[in-house]
Amino acid sequence: MDDSISEFNVADYFAICGHPLRKDSVPRNDSWSSSAPLPITDIAVIIKADGEFPPAGFTPIEWTPGRLPADLTHGAMRSNQMILCYRRGLDKPPLVDIGVFYEDKERVLPGCEILHTTPYGRPAHISVRSIAGQRTYLTFRRSVEPRQLVVTDICVIFPSKGERAPHTYLLIDKNLNKGIMSTDVYLCYKKSSRSSIRSLTYEPSVLFRYPADDSTNFEFPPSVSMFCLPQGATIECWPSSSAAPKPVFSTFVLTDVHARKVYCSAVVFYLPIMLDELTESQKQQLDLGDTEASKSLTLSTLRAICVLSCWPFFDSFQSFLFYLLGMARSNHVYHVPMERYVSYFLREAIFPTPQRPRVLIPFPPRTHIYVTEPHHSPLPISGASYIQLLRSLGPDNCV
Repeated sequence: MDDSISEFNVADYFAICGHPLRKDSVPRNDSWSSSAPLPITDIAVIIKADGEFPPAGFTPIEWTPGRLPADLTHGAMRSNQMILCYRRGLDKPPLVDIGVFYEDKERVLPGCEILHTTPYGRPAHISVRSIAGQRTYLTFRRSVEPRQLVVTDICVIFPSKGERAPHTYLLIDKNLNKGIMSTDVYLCYKKSSRSSIRSLTYEPSVLFRYPADDSTNFEFPPSVSMFCLPQGATIECWPSSSAAPKPVFSTFVLTDVHARKVYCSAVVFYLPIMLDELTESQKQQLDLGDTEASKSLTLSTLRAICVLSCWPFFDSFQSFLFYLLGMARSNHVYHVPMERYVSYFLREAIFPTPQRPRVLIPFPPRTHIYVTEPHHSPLPISGASYIQLLRSLGPDNCV
């Protein structure tokens, strides 16, 4: 590599991708629908033998897939006719996991809650007549992020009667009914992401790019928005109690018509928006007609900021993009507009050379981004990280 490399730019383009607000366009078919089943937010156990009934809003699971009574103590000599019930809704964080807990033999996992009592205050342990008096409880864990897979369906099966978990259902491999004469009882549940939140999904587009003219190194790829947001640009509505998801950094490599590689780094994040920034059609599709109910919800749209370059400085690009995102979210007063930082990084930052293999790019107030000279190798530059490979697959799988 000679001194002519100093004429290169660290990066060639900066872009913002997403869906423009206040624009009536047709959402994709995988958008949220008010007719789709809502996620499950609560489970309960009732004892029919004691005259208990499902609480208001709860649906009992009365039959197994083979049309057998879905009694959790089925076959026991003194069956209590315990029935599992569930409730759907959007008023609280949905369930992401359901489990079976054997008392005195296991420890409860972090974030899990035990279903100790029925809605009427009676003990909700299921194996009343189990071996050595062991008590069995149901556990559940709630969602902490809007984008988690959530529980959408539950069923009860009797494997000893020839029943199997339905397709796409997750089997909890723990017997609920461990009595000597009892039927083996197992729970299954299904997880999904489509009905976990109210959302509209659109085809992503490039909202802003710098520079506006194409570089001499390569033309700006218009498909970059689809790689930054492969699941689409969404407008989402979450309960106010939900925690905001963290920004996600990703990298990808594009190839132009001349077989030249374009290295792209992107940070995907949620941008809070106001209700008046939506069109009337979007409000109707998200079922936001009730103004009072809308106050308990949070509106956000999915956005991505990305950097495109001829060189795979992924670590440096990650630091730069997170610096811009932190700058946009900070209450600190910056005397220089954000656009100036972008133009400085793309047009004025010094490119590393053999004489200057490590370049420091300062950003106020105390941020320093390092750009290191590309590694000399007879192999083509790919930008792949060996450390990330080990983290993802582990040493044994890599060998």
